[in-house]
Amino acid sequence: EGPEVNSVVLLMQVYAGLVSAARGEPVEALPATPTARGNRSDVMIDIVDQYLEAAVARAVGNFSDAARLTAMVAVSFADVSGIDDDFPTFWLTSIDDALVIGDVAGAEELLALVTSRPNGHVVPFVRCHLPRVRALINAAAGKHDGVERDFIAAAQSLEAFGARYWFARTLLEHAEWLIAKGRAIEAPALAAHAARIFEELSAPPWFDRATAVT
Repeated sequence: EGPEVNSVVLLMQVYAGLVSAARGEPVEALPATPTARGNRSDVMIDIVDQYLEAAVARAVGNFSDAARLTAMVAVSFADVSGIDDDFPTFWLTSIDDALVIGDVAGAEELLALVTSRPNGHVVPFVRCHLPRVRALINAAAGKHDGVERDFIAAAQSLEAFGARYWFARTLLEHAEWLIAKGRAIEAPALAAHAARIFEELSAPPWFDRATAVT
C-alpha cells in the first residue's frame, strides 16, 4: 500500500503544482514518506520527486537546474511508462525548460522521445502538441519555414481536444512569433483571444503576458 499511495499523492502534487504555477502561486516540493525500494512505484516516486525539485528550482530562478531535472524526468518516465496520459505533464515542462535556457539541441532530443515511437504508441493529447512543440523548437533554431503552419495546426487540434489552457498558450506563442518576425499587426487578435481564456482560467501570469502583446 505504501509505495502506491506515495506515488499517487506525489503525482497529484505535480498537477496541483502546475495549476499553482499557471496562477502565479508558490510551488513547493513535498518529501516522500519512506517506502520499500525496488519496484516500479519507487521509480515513479523518484521521477515525481525530481519534477517537484525542478519546480522549486524554477521558482527561485535556477533555470539550468530545472531544465536538467525535467529532461531526466521526461526520459525516465518514457522508459518506465511510455507515452501515456501522464507523460505530457513531464514532457511539455521539459521542453519549456530547455527552451528557456536556449538548449535547442536538448529540446530536439526531447521531441525525439515522441517522434521516434510508432504513432499508435503516442496518446492523442501528445499528438495534438507535436506541431506546437516543433514550431517552438524550429523558431528557437531560426528555422521559420513551416512554423506558422504548425502553430495553426496545433491550435486547431488543441481546441478540438478541449485543452483550453494549451490552446491559449499556442495562440499566444503564435502571436509572439509574429511580433518577432516583424508582423506585429497580426498578433493582437491572437493574443486577445488567449487573454480571454487565461482570464477565465484564473491564470494571471499568462493573462498579463497575453495582454502585454495586445
